[in-house]
Amino acid sequence: MYKLYLDESGKNTLTQIKDWMPHFSIGGALVHERKDEFIRERADQIKFKYWGHSNVTFRGNNIRRLDEDFAIFKDVIDPQSKKMIKDNSQLRNDFYADFQKYIEVSKFQFIWVCVNKKDWITKNPPIAHAIAQNWDKTITSFEKQLTRNVVEEVIKIYTCYLAQENAHGQIIVEASDITQDGDVLAIYNQFMFNGLPSMGMTNIQVRDRLTCISFATKNNRDHETQLADLGSHFLHLQARVDDKVPYKKSTQFEDNIIRAFQSKAFVDSCNAAQNLSTRRL
Repeated sequence: MYKLYLDESGKNTLTQIKDWMPHFSIGGALVHERKDEFIRERADQIKFKYWGHSNVTFRGNNIRRLDEDFAIFKDVIDPQSKKMIKDNSQLRNDFYADFQKYIEVSKFQFIWVCVNKKDWITKNPPIAHAIAQNWDKTITSFEKQLTRNVVEEVIKIYTCYLAQENAHGQIIVEASDITQDGDVLAIYNQFMFNGLPSMGMTNIQVRDRLTCISFATKNNRDHETQLADLGSHFLHLQARVDDKVPYKKSTQFEDNIIRAFQSKAFVDSCNAAQNLSTRRL
């Protein structure tokens, strides 16, 4: 049995898009149930090593900014003199090395689908017109369409993987909000009732592969969902670089984590994902 843990990065909003954050993506950590124990144990080992407990959540944004739990790795600077009080570079580099190794040796694959919202609007004049006219209800419907397009491609790629492996799989989604969660469920139900004609799969064949979908909050602290968050976040950074959006140069650590997730990519051979407005691993 396989499980696909999903998490999004960025927002699906189509108005007031920040120049440095134009992307919306969903990433999925694809894990076999026999491999999840190692993922949990290795993550907890790192957490106990640096915090003395496992009640820490690996969040890409917090790790990159060194805030919240990860503030222990920042150098301590005197606010008045601006002089360094404590140099934490060795501790920080040790954590970076352990964290990178954790991503590299953990047995999972990664599915990632991303849309540059500004490009998507440019290629779809009705969306640009709705935004120009401030047609809020129409804009909301296009935002819903964006989410559903991305989710559809992720699930298609996952179903392709399950078909190739002759395996069954579940989907676990980190709950976001009632609208977005509803869109995810709607796409899942669409496949359950209509199948996947583009892949030559009836609804009965899809039901045989995809056995259930569930929603979990952040408080569930699934290590695999944390992997989904991490992959989505760091690959998001690479999308900014690829699209030359105004953004500071990534660090060596960020580049290493990006490459680690890229090496985990599952590239479908079923031509499952065909929406040309999206970027895939």
